[in-house]
Amino acid sequence: MKMKKVPIILTKPRIIVAAIVGLLIAVGGYTYWSAQVWNNYETSYAAWKQDLDHDIDAALQLPTTTSDERSKKVAELKAVVMTIKENQSACDISGAVAWQQNVGGLGAKIKACEEMMRPVVGYSSKLDSTLAYLEAERRLADIISSTATNTKQTEKTWDAQVASWSKAINDINSLQVSDNFVATKEYAIKYAKKMESTWKSLVIAHKAKNKANYLKAYAEITRAHEMLTVLASDSQARLKVILSDLQASYDTLK
Repeated sequence: MKMKKVPIILTKPRIIVAAIVGLLIAVGGYTYWSAQVWNNYETSYAAWKQDLDHDIDAALQLPTTTSDERSKKVAELKAVVMTIKENQSACDISGAVAWQQNVGGLGAKIKACEEMMRPVVGYSSKLDSTLAYLEAERRLADIISSTATNTKQTEKTWDAQVASWSKAINDINSLQVSDNFVATKEYAIKYAKKMESTWKSLVIAHKAKNKANYLKAYAEITRAHEMLTVLASDSQARLKVILSDLQASYDTLK
């Protein structure tokens, strides 16, 4: 039996209905997805800030008494700075839903995120300054410790001591440091110059067989070493102030 052909006019309403249903499903899916995006946006940056606070707290609590402790603190602070820099765009929202920020107060979520992020980014500058100080301090310590002062000295090594301290002066002078380390650098140069001059005096007195000048130079070397203690204490005191300021600034972020 031959089937009758369905008039095309009867199929059009079905197509329209199907299209409307499909559109409603798509709109519903987009609405649900965008709602999830906004919910995740708020919770994700809040969770990130919480993790960041934990990392900063842990880094600030690390001691700085020994060089190893300083190295560990530097590593942790660098990790915090890297985390902040990698997430400076954390408040950006997907372009597919960004237009909704003017609807239903959703823009307030972006504003809240930006207000949270702004001081965090500013805090990273203080972290950079602290790291610069610690790095300069480490390099200075390497220069001073590279001299042969800590080895057993004989008259055969005295000329080498003079050369060693002359090199130390040049190396310290060449250090590029931040403003918070300038005073420490200047005192370190003064210390190195004193060590160089006293060793020179010792060598000259020894070669001239001048006992009085020799004993005087020897005593000067001992006194010059006391400058290193002052340098270390001064550096520790400056670092304490810097870290205290870093902690105070962090407390305002909580």
